[in-house]
Amino acid sequence: MSERWQFFILVAVAYVLLPFSRWRKRQPARGKPGILIVQTGKIGDVVCTTPIFRAIKRTWPDADLGVAVTAFVAPLLSGNPYVDDVWLLNGEPGLKGKLKLIRQIRQHGYHWVLVFTPAAIGVIIGVLAGIPNRALTLIPQLPRLTRSALAFANHYVSYELRTSAAAHYCRMLNLVGSVECGDPRELFPSDAAVARAEQFLDEHVLEDGRMRVGIAVAAGKSNKEWPPERFGELASLLSINS
Repeated sequence: MSERWQFFILVAVAYVLLPFSRWRKRQPARGKPGILIVQTGKIGDVVCTTPIFRAIKRTWPDADLGVAVTAFVAPLLSGNPYVDDVWLLNGEPGLKGKLKLIRQIRQHGYHWVLVFTPAAIGVIIGVLAGIPNRALTLIPQLPRLTRSALAFANHYVSYELRTSAAAHYCRMLNLVGSVECGDPRELFPSDAAVARAEQFLDEHVLEDGRMRVGIAVAAGKSNKEWPPERFGELASLLSINS
């Protein structure tokens, strides 16, 4: 079954369950909210999400925090002491795998799902997993699939142009309660990962002590790309100062 048909089936079931989800008024125990963050972005987006984890645990030390990401970026959350559970949005293939994920999330009894990107799957999971509070990021030109799922959210936060990702995520988190953000971005690499990085650096240092520098000149979206001439200026500066 194609991904598109799987999506349509999940949407149809979510519409059937939507009226019942509106009746659910499950309240968190004092100071113990269950929060599921859905981050469908790539490496940069996930790294920008990490300050939110610390802010949640500082505000609610007993909070149950789950983070749903793709398998590609899941290693970035390895060892993070503030994340209780990492859910893989594309873990097991097929509709059966998606239903298994939803069933497992439902067993956690989260009170909030915060969808940090305009991704329909986040609020669909929210309805099917019985999460009563579902917040979705809005952008000016929503993808068609996301527009079809707007009814599944009951809170919306519009992304403001030129706002940093971390600031937008903090605005969404404040739907749950008053939270102060501003913590640094942080990763917690394993000893093995650190060793691999050190080996890579050792292998790429020139004989005279200079290091090779690679520049990635593309971005996932055109509005995030630098003009080519700026990369040229940066390369010149690195060459002169090396």
